[in-house]
Order: sequence, then C-alpha cells, then structure tokens
Amino acid sequence: MATKAQIDAFLSSPHIAVAGYSRSPKKFGSMVFRILKEKGHDVYAVNPAGGETPEGETVYPDVMALPDNVKALLVITKPDVAPALVKQAIEKGMTHI
Repeated sequence: MATKAQIDAFLSSPHIAVAGYSRSPKKFGSMVFRILKEKGHDVYAVNPAGGETPEGETVYPDVMALPDNVKALLVITKPDVAPALVKQAIEKGMTHI
C-alpha cells in the first residue's frame, strides 16, 4: 500500500497521465481525469481509441505516445492491461506509477 509521502510525491508531479480515461463522464477514469484537472494538474488522457476529449484535448493511444515531460502515470484499467502499461511507463522513464 502507498504511503502518504508516496501519494504526495505522485500528486506533486506537474504532469500526470491517466491510463484508462473514458469519454463517458460516469466512468471512473473520466472522473479522476476531471478531478485532477480541477485541482490544477496538467493531465493527459490515455486510451487505445485515441482521439480527443469532449473538451478537445488529445487522447493518447498509449503511454509511449505521451510527451516526454509526463513523469507520472495513474493506471485505471482492467488488471490484465495494467502490466503492459507499467512496462511502457518504465521504458519511457516515468518516475511515478
């Protein structure tokens, strides 16, 4: 389990990606994306479908497509998808997963 210090370090990241973003506003990934934005974070959506958010922001198809300045990844996916996302994040040099 993550400690408060680990959570604080994650949330101190200026750029956070949300893998598992959904265009459906009632889905958890969409809610987390929106809340992080409301809290002032620079948030990036990740979903294999790509495209754009309803607000016109880019939805990245995978972790490797994210800008290099994104160092934090929040994984909100089915368990069978998570390992590949974590592997990509490590390969990309992300420091908070």
